[in-house]
Amino acid sequence: MTEPRPRIDERAISAGTTMRFVLLVVLLLVSSGSMMSAVGGVAGDPNGSGGFGCQLAAGMDPTQGDGPAGYVGPIAHSDALQACIDRYDPTPPWWSNLVWPSLVVIAAGVLFWVLPVWKARRGRVVALEAVDHDGEIRRVVADVAAAAGLAQVPRIVIDPTAASTGAVVFGRTRRPTVCLHAGLLARRSRDPGGFRAVLLHEFAHIGNGDVTLTYATVAVWRVFVVCVLLPYLVWYAVAISGSLGATFWSTEEPYAVRAVVLPFFMIVLVYLARSDVLCSREVYADLAAVRWGADPRGWAVVAPEPPGGRARRMFASFSELWRTHPRWDLRRDALTDPAALFGVRALPMFLTGAAAAMISAQTAHYLASGSRVSPWTQPVTSLVAAVVATGVAGVALWRAVAHAVLTERRVPSGIRAGLWLGAGMVAGVLDMHQLAVAQWLPDQPEVLVLVVLAGMVFAWWTTQCALLWFQAWTGRSQRPAMLLVMAAACLLLTAWFAWWQSGGTDLASGWLSPEAERQALERTFPGPIAAHPTVLSVSAVVFPVLAGLQRPLVLTAVGAMWVVPLLAWTAGSVTAVRRRPSGASGDAVEPGPPLTPMPPLRRVLLFAALGGVVCWLAVAATKVYLHTEQPPLGQRGGLYTFLSQAWTIIALVVVSTVTATVASAWARCYQLLLALITAETMALVGLAGHFVLLSTDGCVPPLRTLASRCY
Repeated sequence: MTEPRPRIDERAISAGTTMRFVLLVVLLLVSSGSMMSAVGGVAGDPNGSGGFGCQLAAGMDPTQGDGPAGYVGPIAHSDALQACIDRYDPTPPWWSNLVWPSLVVIAAGVLFWVLPVWKARRGRVVALEAVDHDGEIRRVVADVAAAAGLAQVPRIVIDPTAASTGAVVFGRTRRPTVCLHAGLLARRSRDPGGFRAVLLHEFAHIGNGDVTLTYATVAVWRVFVVCVLLPYLVWYAVAISGSLGATFWSTEEPYAVRAVVLPFFMIVLVYLARSDVLCSREVYADLAAVRWGADPRGWAVVAPEPPGGRARRMFASFSELWRTHPRWDLRRDALTDPAALFGVRALPMFLTGAAAAMISAQTAHYLASGSRVSPWTQPVTSLVAAVVATGVAGVALWRAVAHAVLTERRVPSGIRAGLWLGAGMVAGVLDMHQLAVAQWLPDQPEVLVLVVLAGMVFAWWTTQCALLWFQAWTGRSQRPAMLLVMAAACLLLTAWFAWWQSGGTDLASGWLSPEAERQALERTFPGPIAAHPTVLSVSAVVFPVLAGLQRPLVLTAVGAMWVVPLLAWTAGSVTAVRRRPSGASGDAVEPGPPLTPMPPLRRVLLFAALGGVVCWLAVAATKVYLHTEQPPLGQRGGLYTFLSQAWTIIALVVVSTVTATVASAWARCYQLLLALITAETMALVGLAGHFVLLSTDGCVPPLRTLASRCY
């Protein structure tokens, strides 16, 4: 019995390609605005953009940099600095930042419309009618177009100078042009099946809707290289060869090198992402062509044997990353087992993480450079990065789960993919000038571990939620479930980027530190605070991390992380019946073999409720402890109130974390979701108990803390 193969859903393919295209375009646009803003700064301040020359003029000593994140020494004359900036580097109006992105969009649009005309110009190609006098080729083309399900026969032209046996489609999806090479026409008589396979492959590009996106990507890329990258490199060469060249390189070497690394890293990022999209499109077109009746033997091209030796294989894999067309052996393997199309590979996840981090950072900096900064700037910039990251990484994780369920393979955990996503986010934030200016790493590089963990949690949660909803959803289409999970995942990333842009960058750059927080607490509560070293140390570590988390956006995201899987748990009976989708995106469902079910919901909720009771007891124990050191009535504010709240938080967090960890280790699957549901349910029950104990403070003598009698 042959293993079932997934049906390729063209709408899902188009949506995935669209999100990758959106990610590239947004990245290029925000990079254009940022890079050209730096070029524009040179016109005002000949000593360098960003006010560097003004800092030197105001008495800054670049050799005395000892501030956080490597910021250079103090300014001797702040009034002179402000006067210099106002004259040579004034704050531009808000609309000025839209100039270069708008020019890039306009130029790319013009090039997009010109490219098909240029490719189909006279002297390069000829119309099919000029060589097909008896109309035989037109009849074959019409028959193949009908087999491919195209609404109309595309325009066909011939390239008489091309001796290869291939073809190419260009233009737009709704008005495509298929160019047949002269060698392909010569092949038609001796190999009609091969001729038909080539036509079906090119028509698959039209049917999958990737013609417009492919040439739009090419147009945006070329405009960016000519109109943005080249002027930036010229500016950079002029800047480092000017009067401040020696000082710039001696004191600001990391800054100077990153000024080159930024565009270079972005070029590599965009080119690799572009190659990945084009390679996958070729395989999708191959599968569609075979599904429409193409002879698989047409792909039986003799290819060189894979190189032997580990080093050669690694080099071959590295070289494959840069190709816009995959090797023939890989294309043949995909026809029999398209699992590679549904797997979550390391490179796309790394590229997505890096691009999302760069989009978030550059968009925030780009919008904040105007004269008016809206309070919605940070949420909007975080949402843009989260949408494109979820559209690429989140949808890829969902499709990987769908394919694994369909083909009865092991469902990926998502942890490895999340680590690559987080590593890409780290590369993106390090490539920006958010964390360090005059040094390579921020003052607190260990904070970057949080970035990697954020990517891992996102991928792990998305994968487990996708598998859970596949089992729980009873509808015919899986798309509503997918949209719900993707919306929650996008909310999670939005909250993360919003926190990172505020508290995370300050924490990593050294502006917020446990030692500084400890000193602030000692200044706020002088004297007796030293008698509570445990609470002081824990608070000094926790408070900087939690700074900025008391926002509606963050709290909503945390709620979605456990409410969405809890809804799936209660929406359907998660037992030994698995419903199988008919395709990668999930249309129809049918029974299939059982998966390992989650524990019964009532058991988990009972476990969490009992843990909540333990939280009550832990909070009561803290009150008993505080009661033994209760100060007189007039001295129960300030430090004593702070200690009361701190011990309550410590008790709730410790008990919930330990219990959730035990519950997660006890479960055989869905460990993360089970831990979240258990911890959050326990926290709610524990906070309810804390509210009761606080409301009745003074009624039970051993538990009296802030009050002296029962109110």
